[in-house]
Amino acid sequence: MPDAIFDPLLNPDAWFDPELDAQQWFSEEFETEEAAPATPKVIGILVNTWREVPPLAMFPWRARDADMQPTGSYVQEVWSLAQSPRRYISSSGAVHLYDPVGLTTWTTLEATIGNWLITSHEHIIGNDEPMFQITQGGDQIAQGRPWWGYFSVVPDGIADSAKASVCVAHDRSRADRHVFGWIKGTSTTGLVVIARSPNTSPFQMDTTEQAITAEWVWLRFDRAGAEQTLYLVTEESGAVYVRTSTDEGRTFSVATTIDSAGTKPALEISELDGRRFYYWIDTATIHGKIYDAKGNVLEAEFTAVAAGVADKGIVARERVINAGERRITLTYIDTSNNVVNVESDDGVTFS
Repeated sequence: MPDAIFDPLLNPDAWFDPELDAQQWFSEEFETEEAAPATPKVIGILVNTWREVPPLAMFPWRARDADMQPTGSYVQEVWSLAQSPRRYISSSGAVHLYDPVGLTTWTTLEATIGNWLITSHEHIIGNDEPMFQITQGGDQIAQGRPWWGYFSVVPDGIADSAKASVCVAHDRSRADRHVFGWIKGTSTTGLVVIARSPNTSPFQMDTTEQAITAEWVWLRFDRAGAEQTLYLVTEESGAVYVRTSTDEGRTFSVATTIDSAGTKPALEISELDGRRFYYWIDTATIHGKIYDAKGNVLEAEFTAVAAGVADKGIVARERVINAGERRITLTYIDTSNNVVNVESDDGVTFS
């Protein structure tokens, strides 16, 4: 991912350490220190709360005043009565929402519970705000547009201000099993951690620390295959490697080198025929290789984007249109900090 994105439209999902009754803790809404354990073990949570539903359109609708009372004539408008604070919670330093246009920080420190810091804001949202920065320790760790209905917990070691870049990988199998990956610790280099969340409540996360030291991780299931093989693509000391797993990332195969000089790799595996589209950044360009489902090289190393690429990551996705026609989309950040999307019908030539 170019940056870790807080998705405000995500269904309620939470992943907890089995030793902690985190659901009970969060139901207390952090109102008392006694509600929080001395050593919190929440791994991660991103919740679209029930009382903060997205605005729903009902046309025609009479205009409303500040107290949500009808006034004036009927208009084509959307109204949202959302008054609760939007919260960010972290154990590795206070997280803030920063407006890069207005040059203002929207959030303030609301509470401290144990080693958890809670910041919040109650600004009126017009739904036309530009991309804001999620900051920690003065450094940008993510980006997202402010919205009425979410709060987020930043897992310790995933988004830490000491990191030069943020990398959280995620994919989902055909059986709706979720797998996550990240770099452990506060350094830009660390051990790879793989975590699995089931598709049924209570979403308790099973975590495995791998003996793999990397700077970047990417995960992708082979949904076209019967075994639902999980691919782990890493950047390790400036080289790109891939490993496979048939047990959802508990164990991996020996690494195979994809390229000896590349950063921020990404992989897309076609659901049509199992083709593997590898991409990585190489000095302001994006390079790639394509393999078939059996691991044979279909396209040797090529240049997908020739210039202007910032070393902030790539997203590679397949889009199937019509009767099995494929489009490969690359999303990246350019050197002017713009989000750029390019598309290809063969995964090689993009426009």
